[in-house]
Amino acid sequence: MEKRNMSDPSAMTHFRAGRRRVNQVLRFAQLTTGVAIVLAAGIWTGVGDGGLETVSLVRSGLVYPETHPGNWVLMLLLTATGLALLSSPSPDRSNGPLIDTMQLVGAVLLFLTTLVFLPFVSGFEFVGPSDQCHEQGCWPRPFQELLIAVPSLCTALAMGVIAFSGNRLHQWKRALVPSGIYAVLALIQHATWHPFIIPFLSGPSPLGP
Repeated sequence: MEKRNMSDPSAMTHFRAGRRRVNQVLRFAQLTTGVAIVLAAGIWTGVGDGGLETVSLVRSGLVYPETHPGNWVLMLLLTATGLALLSSPSPDRSNGPLIDTMQLVGAVLLFLTTLVFLPFVSGFEFVGPSDQCHEQGCWPRPFQELLIAVPSLCTALAMGVIAFSGNRLHQWKRALVPSGIYAVLALIQHATWHPFIIPFLSGPSPLGP
């Protein structure tokens, strides 16, 4: 019986089909992992305050503590990894400009999830009729929420722009640039939050009474 080898066209066809299926499974796992991490990052930005200190809206002078530094570092690394996973090696050529469709979807998910969960930053304080804003105009809302969301929202916008570059940028650039933007902005935010941002948010509203 003649032994089949890789020079046999039939064997090559089966090999390529099997490799294609394996690549599809790996690609699906990559994308679902990236989407799950990006959704978690958007939720964490709102529900978890991005791991940062927050100024109370209903109790004058009260500042809620930040999360444990280890948790913040873990979320930073996870979010950067999730953003890198949402880049496609084969952008969609079928309609209009070359678009990295998956990266565009990731950008929209991060942007919308962050905005949807931002009200949770301080919304939990209003649990009873006696819980009222102690500052006129409920300062520092909504500025506190928006400042917490700066790394996520800026990264989402950058991802959206990069997605439209399609394969005019190498995949590794489309993968790493959003992750780098997020990491740099998050590090700057964390370094400036306690010494500069918290005193600003704890003070009187710059918009006046």
